[in-house]
Amino acid sequence: MVTSFREYIEILLTTYCKKNDIKYKQGLNEIMGPFILLKSFVPMTLSKVYNIFSLFVNKYIRNYYHEEEFFSLRSSLGLLKLLLKYHDPAICNLFEYAIITPEMYATPWILTVFAR
Repeated sequence: MVTSFREYIEILLTTYCKKNDIKYKQGLNEIMGPFILLKSFVPMTLSKVYNIFSLFVNKYIRNYYHEEEFFSLRSSLGLLKLLLKYHDPAICNLFEYAIITPEMYATPWILTVFAR
């Protein structure tokens, strides 16, 4: 019998990774969290929680977790840098001067769909 939030996450993520033949990647647990919390507000089975999570990942962020080369992540970080350069060139220049890249601060934002 599953008793803790952490056990729910572990069981569901292990199932997801095995079923989709992928390795666990950082951020999946932070995406799973809100779906498990939803279970405490809306009566549903663990299977239903898994299905909703799986549909969300597959529809909105599949490429981030199913690619080995992280091409989609690198593309998103490049777009973020261009947005920053366009909307606030002073901050973008300051970051470039200090060698602060989007990979350093924005990777968790993108991989967790801002759930972090």
